[in-house]
Amino acid sequence: MGMISGVVSAAGQAVNKVSTMGINAANADAQFRQQKADIAYQQDLHRYNARMIDRERMRIDRERNESDERARRDAETERSSVRAAYGASGVVMTGSPLEYLSETAAAQEMAILDQRRAYRLESQELERKAYMERYQADTVLAAQKDQLKRQRMQTIGMTVADSLGAFGLNSDTANMISKNAAGFSMIGKGFSAGFNKMKTTIGGMFR
Repeated sequence: MGMISGVVSAAGQAVNKVSTMGINAANADAQFRQQKADIAYQQDLHRYNARMIDRERMRIDRERNESDERARRDAETERSSVRAAYGASGVVMTGSPLEYLSETAAAQEMAILDQRRAYRLESQELERKAYMERYQADTVLAAQKDQLKRQRMQTIGMTVADSLGAFGLNSDTANMISKNAAGFSMIGKGFSAGFNKMKTTIGGMFR
């Protein structure tokens, strides 16, 4: 009877240890899921920002094109008025009048191009900002998510190894399981459920 009591006592202690590790593992898993959700939220936020920046950049590009067309139309209207005025006054469109119109046209086109460059610089800056938002989402935060997954697998592996070690499994086998945590993650869940059931059964036998 003493031997049986000793075995039951040792088994109970092992089951208690495994149960505690199971609770700790569940808490760690809940923390992992929360951290994963936080990273996913940050990724969505950065991608949303990138889309809004893209929309603003397209608006600027559209306004730039419309501004160019409007400026050219206005410039042509102005030159036409000057030509008409010259014609009404009997001035022949040669020599100085023609040079004036040519210089005016060149200056107007230069002003349009200067404005276009300013628009382009603003558009390029927005393009850079959108790129950085996507880089944060798809590179920096994606790397954090991968690191989090690796940490979770390591935690699962150590939990499984410790659980088996509580029942006398040698350290070499336990370490092998720990290093191959991904393949043994389901085993860890099975042991946790099985040990909890064992604890309840053994407790009921000796009440």
